[in-house]
Amino acid sequence: MQPSSLNNHIEEIDAYSQSLSDEASRYWQLHRQRFAWTAELIENLIEKRLSTKRILDIGNSFQTLLFEKRFPKTEIDTLGFLDHSYLLQKPSHHYPFDLNLCHDSNQWIQAQAQYDVISFLEVIEHLYTSPPQVLAFLRTFLKDDGLLVIQTPNAAALKKRIKLLFGTNPYERIRESRQNPGHFREYTAQEIDYMASKCGYKTVSVHYNSFLIDGNRSDRRMDRIAKWLPAKFKGGFTIILQPS
Repeated sequence: MQPSSLNNHIEEIDAYSQSLSDEASRYWQLHRQRFAWTAELIENLIEKRLSTKRILDIGNSFQTLLFEKRFPKTEIDTLGFLDHSYLLQKPSHHYPFDLNLCHDSNQWIQAQAQYDVISFLEVIEHLYTSPPQVLAFLRTFLKDDGLLVIQTPNAAALKKRIKLLFGTNPYERIRESRQNPGHFREYTAQEIDYMASKCGYKTVSVHYNSFLIDGNRSDRRMDRIAKWLPAKFKGGFTIILQPS
């Protein structure tokens, strides 16, 4: 595909987002650059795969729609809570499963296919179950040479360091709503790398970016400053794991 086609797909979702709730539309506008960057990353990954291309997307959202538009020849399945605002047009399989149940392997569901790429984007911070238990479960869906792509806010981002310096807790309180629980725990890339190594993964690469977070004007200002600082000060990161 020519680079311009990604812009076309983004514009299509721009239009679709206007039909959703104000909250969903605002989320898309705040994160559209991240979604575009992630689609390019996934595209580069699946182009290198020699086998049948299968993606498992955890927590369907705007990226699910973008993947379908961007990768028409790729099989895309989903897992987790099914949001009907982001249903795929072509046939696919959905695994209904609460990842917080991963603490008990007796409750694990069985994979109906093995996947080349699992996209686990902006989800891990919303879980209260220990990440190694979740990563071990996802390993059962991944091919031996497959890739697990985790994207999440950076717990050590510049804006959070500054807030802590002035005695303000940079992390939100646990919400009362179970339907929209917010962030239970944020991580650094080093933490994810360490936990992944304990459950059979190795880190292939880590990408830090300042556009990976939601935020107000002050937050975005911190992100602009972070672009000139070492990578670990940036707002979010994407870490790519592979079974070891």
